[in-house]
Amino acid sequence: MNCHSTHSKKDLCDIILIFNLPIQDFKQMVKKDLGHHILITLKSMDSIAPNFDYYEIKDIDELILHLTTKKCQGNISLKEREISISKSKSLIHFAKGCGGTFGNSDYTDKSQVISDAEYISKYADVPTCRMAIKLLNENNLLGYQIEGTISYKVKKQLEKKQKIKQGQQAQFSARAGHFVVVFD
Repeated sequence: MNCHSTHSKKDLCDIILIFNLPIQDFKQMVKKDLGHHILITLKSMDSIAPNFDYYEIKDIDELILHLTTKKCQGNISLKEREISISKSKSLIHFAKGCGGTFGNSDYTDKSQVISDAEYISKYADVPTCRMAIKLLNENNLLGYQIEGTISYKVKKQLEKKQKIKQGQQAQFSARAGHFVVVFD
């Protein structure tokens, strides 16, 4: 049994680090050998410590199933990424630069905007695509809200960033009463 070919070497290295698998010199191995070593190591282990920040995996059986099946989300080729970023930049220009008008934008009618927005919604793991979707939704340019498809890992990373951002914001508090201020 081998890991499915849709998992990249980077994904396999991340799994080793995230789940603390005892594999030495894994960065020097080729992808096929690395996948084989991971599966052998997992079969010899009793349990793993789940890390829900990156993967929704609770035990060894789920991790083996994850590795041996096709990777669902996050698979985007360089060509698809380029196309989605290009369309996103056009949508951002349409929403921000042109204020939702067709005059100076790359679009001539609303159907083209909707078509590009639906296309990039599949690639919401890419930050530029998320920004374009956010701008279109904030300005209500499509007439309805569009939902981007975000992987579990990216969703957790965004939640973590949001918590950090909320903790850094300055807060104002006021208290009523009598206070004595002494200057030395």
